[in-house]
Amino acid sequence: MVILQVDFDYKGGYDEDMFKECENLAKSIACEPGFMWKIWTQNKEKNTSGGIYAFKSKDDAQKYIKMHLSRLEKSGLASNFRYEIFETNEKLSAITNFPPKS
Repeated sequence: MVILQVDFDYKGGYDEDMFKECENLAKSIACEPGFMWKIWTQNKEKNTSGGIYAFKSKDDAQKYIKMHLSRLEKSGLASNFRYEIFETNEKLSAITNFPPKS
């Protein structure tokens, strides 16, 4: 598993407005190859948004980010993209309660 961290300047709405603007986007993201999960992030004070994603492989994350940044740029709602891909240490993560237990 790899983690993809993305953030960008955001010109859309937040909270419920973001939900309305991005619901179809979320459904599309959920179908991407190698996608596992995403936590959506927002910072109203800084007008930024983004997310923390998990993908099965670095290759899946790299293919996704290339497509996703282009899609966001075309939407006109986002600019000034920043991203990083991290490998995970699953043994240490298990000690600190990942994955979360229900």
